Amino acid sequence: MTARNKTKVGNEKKYALIIGTALVLIIAAVLILAFSGSSGEVSADELKETEFFEGVSIAGVDVSGMTISEAEPLIRQQAEELLNSLNISYSVEDTVYPVTAYELGAYVDHISVMTEAMMLGRTGSLSEKSEQKRLAKEEGTDFPLQITADRKTAEAALERHGALYNKEPKDACVRVSVNQSSDTLNCSGELVFEEDEDGLTVDAAKLADELCSAAENEMNTAVIQASLDTTQAALTLETLEQNCVLMGQFSTTFETSAYGRRFNIWKMSTVINGVVLQPGEQWSINEAAGDRTTANGWADAAGIKNGAYVDEPGGGICQVSTTLYGAVLRSELTVVERKHHSWPSAYVPVGLDATISTGAPDFIFANPYDYPIVVIANTDAKDARRIKVSIYGPPMDYKLDFTSEIVKETEPKPASTTFDPSLSPGTSVQVKPTKTGKVANVYKHYYDKETGEEIREPELIYTDTYSAFSGLVAYGPSLDPNATLPPPTAEPDGEVPDEAAPSPAPSQALDAEE
Repeated sequence: MTARNKTKVGNEKKYALIIGTALVLIIAAVLILAFSGSSGEVSADELKETEFFEGVSIAGVDVSGMTISEAEPLIRQQAEELLNSLNISYSVEDTVYPVTAYELGAYVDHISVMTEAMMLGRTGSLSEKSEQKRLAKEEGTDFPLQITADRKTAEAALERHGALYNKEPKDACVRVSVNQSSDTLNCSGELVFEEDEDGLTVDAAKLADELCSAAENEMNTAVIQASLDTTQAALTLETLEQNCVLMGQFSTTFETSAYGRRFNIWKMSTVINGVVLQPGEQWSINEAAGDRTTANGWADAAGIKNGAYVDEPGGGICQVSTTLYGAVLRSELTVVERKHHSWPSAYVPVGLDATISTGAPDFIFANPYDYPIVVIANTDAKDARRIKVSIYGPPMDYKLDFTSEIVKETEPKPASTTFDPSLSPGTSVQVKPTKTGKVANVYKHYYDKETGEEIREPELIYTDTYSAFSGLVAYGPSLDPNATLPPPTAEPDGEVPDEAAPSPAPSQALDAEE
């Protein structure tokens, strides 16, 4: 018999049935095949009128003297009731989940049972047939209905149910609880650890077999305890805490900086504060900070444009990227991209700076370790005017420091001059600064963590070259250009601004340097 000839639960708990003449013909076809080998030809029309022998019952329903057409609705109803009585569920931990007959692919093949009942007393030898009829008449012969469930259907349903309770293991993780205020220009952070969680998965194949067996054995109120497979997280809290310690840190100061520059240092500190890099992940400060514009909340501060000092949004932020660079070096992270300024910065030794600019130089680093690394920036841009960047990750067996040595200097050409009628007569202004060219070697030093003693020879890691700049002086009216120029007025107050040196396209002016 095919599946469509069985009493079966549908999507809305309805049964797909074939009744009436079609069922009679199906049973008749089976009976014809059975009878043809023992009692000669039997027509379908004759079988339509064939009755069950006396004493024959199906699922407790006495069908004695009934034809197939008369008995089928009664037996179909019994099949439906049997399926409706199915009340099987399973539990995962403390929660119980019911499953329907449809989800188990459950059905009752009442057609086959009716065929079998009709065959009673009509197959076998003459004595065998007589004995079957006698027993049915005297003692009664019942043909029970049986639920059959489909393992693959049940397993597929359980896989769908799995979204309710199956869970992947969750590694322990670390984040930073940040504190920052634009009023006080303070920024800080604190490590926060979150515990790992084991993964739980129900063995769907095993559970499907158990549920189907319960259905077929008419365990109608069974609650099957699901078997759980536990998967431990790859990174436990204990392991993470052991591998999230202070690796390296670096600090710089900016005592004389004006408010705009201090605000920008604070704002960029909030960008780097709380950065967490997973193993192999890299991070770009330009990408994280976005374009430095007034519309994006950056303050105007001194920067370099065409070699001259001008106020531009974001001035001063290179002190943050430089301080971060110092911490990255001391933590043995991978420097993916870094560029030095066009001339040395005042707040770090020559060769240990890292410039950035919107759309131009970037500072990018990566995590080469098997554990996360975390960046915390502690900045007070109002009172102490200091930024300290700390990096946490797996413990190091040593401490690092870095020094630089100027190995060559190049004097610039004499400053160029230009006439500026807006200046007072007899005065001059340094429009573009004059800078001596420098070549610096940068060395890595290894120290014992306990004693502080240097444990190996310093290692030359790179050489930076800063070009010489001849500068430009503007002079006012009534001043002889061939005469000795009076000293120009001072450069902008405060520290020398940090700047980038993007390469301009031919005949185009330099972009603003931050």
